Amino acid sequence: MIPEDVRPILQTLLERSRKKEVEWVPSSAAGLRHGDYVVLFPTSSIVLWQEEESPLVEGQILNQNGETVVYFNSHDAESDAQLLRSLMDLARRKVLRADETLADIRKVLEGSQRIGSRPKTQRESEAKDDDEVPF
Repeated sequence: MIPEDVRPILQTLLERSRKKEVEWVPSSAAGLRHGDYVVLFPTSSIVLWQEEESPLVEGQILNQNGETVVYFNSHDAESDAQLLRSLMDLARRKVLRADETLADIRKVLEGSQRIGSRPKTQRESEAKDDDEVPF
């Protein structure tokens, strides 16, 4: 459940994330042990995470000491779930540089060069390593 006083904050964060005005980072980059993505404010932060194979998105607001002041999740209401899933998706796309990746793919697809390559097998890699032995 998202507390009523937190909902407007998360909705504004979602709107600003959609406009690409929020710098989401991996939580590990911010020195946090738990979480997937975080947005840092001058004296606080908002962390989002999702356990593998779980539809539940969870989050917390941390104070300047890194203490949890508010915990929230997408468990109770569909509107909460949609809000947090959307935030999580935008945070993931920002951190993983999805826009840049898609632009790169579009650029290659629009070009005339051959697209794709076959990955080397273990045997091919070993054969190449053997060929490069200096005399």
